[in-house]
Amino acid sequence: MNTIREIRARRANGEEFDCGISITPTVVKPDSPRIFTVVMRDITEREREREREIQELRQALAAQKTLTGWDESSITAGIAGVGSLRERDLESFTAIQTEYGLLLESYLKAVGLNDSPPRREISVLADRLGDLGVGPRDVIDLHTRVVAAKCQDVPPKRAKVYTVEGRLLALEVMGYLTDYYRMRTRTSRIEKPLIER
Repeated sequence: MNTIREIRARRANGEEFDCGISITPTVVKPDSPRIFTVVMRDITEREREREREIQELRQALAAQKTLTGWDESSITAGIAGVGSLRERDLESFTAIQTEYGLLLESYLKAVGLNDSPPRREISVLADRLGDLGVGPRDVIDLHTRVVAAKCQDVPPKRAKVYTVEGRLLALEVMGYLTDYYRMRTRTSRIEKPLIER
């Protein structure tokens, strides 16, 4: 047994509060009646802290949504073919979103084990994104949507890991994406001299 359950309890004055309860069987003699030790702990403050963390995570997610223009769409940009990847190619965006979700899990596992992040997979994803012509705003949009999906129905501590530690993955993807564009620019300069003779 010895598991902790969370319940609502009532104080002597009738006020309800959050309570953690642990029940442990105690063996006195083999043939004697079973005795249980019950430990009750007021966890009201812990629950308040959990609610504060959830609220902070919601605010961080709302800020990221605002940053990316989550629900906005530019008709003119879409017609010109320069809108976000989600607007231009929803099928590719959805496929990459799934891939990014798996990469996020792999990345967070490596971070949790103090292991090196999956740099090759990050580089491959950044190259795919570069081939699709995405920019930093697309990476933030992709990251925000994946984190929002991952944070549903998980404990606040796990949601905090996705939100806080996961941001580092988005930065690494942007770094590799920058390298991708930098190398492409260098290659085009080599192929096309700046001064024509």
